[in-house]
Amino acid sequence: MQGAIHNEVFEVLKSSIEGPWIEGFASPFNACLDTFGSAFPDIDWHFGSIGSFMDYIFRQGGCCEANPPFSPGVMSPMAHHIERQLDWADQNDVSLTFVVVVPTAKELCSEEKTVKKAASISFQSMLSSSHCRKHIYLAAREHGYLEGSQHLRPTQFKQSVYDTSIILLQSDKGREASHNKIMKMTEDIKAAFASRHKEELKKRRNKD
Repeated sequence: MQGAIHNEVFEVLKSSIEGPWIEGFASPFNACLDTFGSAFPDIDWHFGSIGSFMDYIFRQGGCCEANPPFSPGVMSPMAHHIERQLDWADQNDVSLTFVVVVPTAKELCSEEKTVKKAASISFQSMLSSSHCRKHIYLAAREHGYLEGSQHLRPTQFKQSVYDTSIILLQSDKGREASHNKIMKMTEDIKAAFASRHKEELKKRRNKD
C-alpha cells in the first residue's frame, strides 16, 4: 500500500551513480528495478527478490535505493543496518552507496508517539553519520509518489502530504567514484520527484 518513487527518480540515480542498483523495499507488484528486497523471499525470489533488506549483506558493494515503510520496526533497524554495511565497506575498500527516502524530521522528536519518535531518531542518526554525503529536502507541495493503492483508485499518482528527505550515504570509495556527478544531481532529483497528480487529474477531466 506504500507509495513508490517515480521511475524518473531511478533514472536520475542510475545516471548519477554507477551501479549495480538494488531497490531495498519493494515487491513483485511495484518494483522498478530488476533486483529488489521484499518481505516474502520464498515466493518473490522467482521475480528478482534478494530477500529481506535487513538480512542482505552488500559484500559486492554497489548501490541501493531504500524507501522503507515508515514504521518504528523498520526505520530504526534500517538505519543501523546501513551504518554497519558502510563501516564494513570502508574497512574493505568497497564502493557502496545508499540513497534513503524518508519523511523529514527537522528536530529530534520528544513526543511519546512511537512512530514519530522512531522516525525522528533514525532520521537524525543518518544525517549525523560520518557516511552522510548529501541531504536533499523536498517540501510536501513540491513532490509526489506513485499511488501505493492505485489498484483501488482511479489515479496512479499522488501528491505527498509530508516533507521528504533524500539522504545519500556512501563509503569512502563510493564517494570517490561518484563525487563530481553527485554535486550536480540535486535539481534533477527535484524535477524527477515533481508531483504528477494534478497533471493526471487534468488529463482525466479532458478525456471526460
